[in-house]
Amino acid sequence: MVSNVKQQLIITKNELSDLMAMLYAVSLNEKSIPLFSTLGIPHNDETIKKKSLNMHFAKTLDTHLDSLFIKNADTEYTRLYNESLSRTKKRLLSMLTDAAYNGISKKIPFEKILDQFSREFDTITRGLPLMAQTVNTQTMNNKAFDVLVKYGAKEFEIIANEDACEICVDNAGTYTAQEIERLGLFPPFHPNCKCSLAPCTGKENPTETVEQEINQKLYDNFSWYRIHADYITDISDSKNAEWERILKMISDTYNRQKSRYEKIAAETNIPPQLIAAMHYRESAEDFFNETFGVYLHNGQPLGKITTIVPKGKDFKKGQFDVAAADALKGEYNSQTGRFYMETRASQLEIDIDTEDIVSLVAFAVFYNGTGNSQTQGKTSYGYNGTNLITSGHYTSDGVYDPNAIDANIGIYRILKRLME
Repeated sequence: MVSNVKQQLIITKNELSDLMAMLYAVSLNEKSIPLFSTLGIPHNDETIKKKSLNMHFAKTLDTHLDSLFIKNADTEYTRLYNESLSRTKKRLLSMLTDAAYNGISKKIPFEKILDQFSREFDTITRGLPLMAQTVNTQTMNNKAFDVLVKYGAKEFEIIANEDACEICVDNAGTYTAQEIERLGLFPPFHPNCKCSLAPCTGKENPTETVEQEINQKLYDNFSWYRIHADYITDISDSKNAEWERILKMISDTYNRQKSRYEKIAAETNIPPQLIAAMHYRESAEDFFNETFGVYLHNGQPLGKITTIVPKGKDFKKGQFDVAAADALKGEYNSQTGRFYMETRASQLEIDIDTEDIVSLVAFAVFYNGTGNSQTQGKTSYGYNGTNLITSGHYTSDGVYDPNAIDANIGIYRILKRLME
């Protein structure tokens, strides 16, 4: 995965602006030794002057941009990304050196130098974030593919939109897992690609509309409940062989560890089935290994301070139950004097005995994140493994990619199985 390119470019731009300002200020300070003499450069040697400025800017660029290169660029697109990043660095270095040298030599007002630098920096780096997002989505889809194959998926379909380009149209179709891997057909195939990769469902039972009892009072008075009640009404209750295998593994794991989840449930007043489902969603590996070694908050390992949302949580190894209770309370709101998730549970009328799947899924989506204008609460966290989700996934905190594939089953399907 490529780190946050947009953020790294902003940091790089600010650092370069500060460096350019420092060099310019030194050059204008009459009481100091002239800039190039300070750097040990003869006044009349323009080539060496440029080389020295080049060296200063190159060091800053290396410090901030080298981390964006992909070390194991094993696909055509990752290689293209690395080549583009390398060209970008060279163009930035040339632009910076010329701007600084001309500005200092001709004593151009610094505001003009900085304005030109800012515009040219944005122009040169404009395409990198989109390329990085494409690489990240490919990586996520590759990992999802590996997980699905591990659990028995044998055929996949590449789905292209109606307005897809020729590349996407040519790639669309059904492939065996071996063909996908051999040909490297992991969408997106280019920036702004709308293709998605999905496991073929194989032979399915006839679809039937899910009959779900709803809480009429909540439906009439709480819009978040009503949204999810309407979503669940649209779910077709078809059986997918690959998902069914995973659901059986989840059910078996839950039954072996049921007493532990019930202990946490007694502490938090949240149904044990939902706690287990959330554990699986936050870290399927930890859930299946039954090691209880991660934060229920976000799946990061216990024993280290969390670095993703919620940041700054600090629980020791072996404190899964205590950390889970903290996660299910949520953050404290000083204005209301209540904890965020406790408030949501109360609004959705959830307690340890709740069997209303609408309330439980709505709570889980609140917990993970309500999504954006594209998802409107219909997230893979809640609904993956149903006909509501074919692709679309948050690849990192706050970064949603409509083409990314979620390899894990959503909360709805898990609760349906565990509450049978």
